[in-house]
Amino acid sequence: MNPKGFDLHAWREALIHLAEARAMSAERSPAALVHASYYAMFHAARACLLRQHDTAPKKHDSVIGQFGQLAKEGDEAMRQAGHDLNTGWDLRIKGDYGEAGQITAEQASLALRKAEDFLLVCARQFSFSAS
Repeated sequence: MNPKGFDLHAWREALIHLAEARAMSAERSPAALVHASYYAMFHAARACLLRQHDTAPKKHDSVIGQFGQLAKEGDEAMRQAGHDLNTGWDLRIKGDYGEAGQITAEQASLALRKAEDFLLVCARQFSFSAS
């Protein structure tokens, strides 16, 4: 465990964003749901890095890259989690900036499912509470 508790702080942030995503409607707010789902994954990834190394970057590209390295060393679920974090980032950029079209309700629903799966994998692999 991270001696200063930063891993638990990041994990709590992940759970907050996941709860916010779950409260949203994919039909009414697809981009916002994608945004909250991605941030749940981002903070969970930081929590895992903090638990593993006692330090973690704050920049998105660096978190995604370092988590990807952890994922490559893990089981199939961890490798899928690494892939899902990348997909979540891509959808978040699309939703936030609309450069590649609008987010659909189906994409938003999928982003939420991926975030839920991501946090479950992280909880299992790094001994965090799933709730």
